Amino acid sequence: MANTYSIKVGSLQTKSNLNNKTNVIYKINFQVVATDKNNNTGEVNHFVCIDTSDLSNFIEFDNLTEQNILDWIIKHYNPLSMQSLQNDADVVLINKLQPSDQIVSPPWIKE
Repeated sequence: MANTYSIKVGSLQTKSNLNNKTNVIYKINFQVVATDKNNNTGEVNHFVCIDTSDLSNFIEFDNLTEQNILDWIIKHYNPLSMQSLQNDADVVLINKLQPSDQIVSPPWIKE
């Protein structure tokens, strides 16, 4: 069974005042999450910058929903780019389950 994918909205960066609008979002930090059949997850962090040059469809900050933000993220990625982020999340998940790299102390340091 293939992994499933989701987007988790992280922080929102805003301009406190822009063209007489308050809390204008200009950057969205998010994670693409890959989940396998056993509910193991791998996450990759990313961000998208929002064009603030046209605020004609501006939504007041307090009226924003998670779906609004997800729509903005998806709008900024073509399917190939989103697939690339999903592939990166798959790699993180695989490395969590089957670590091939490790961080070790030098042999002269005893822990």
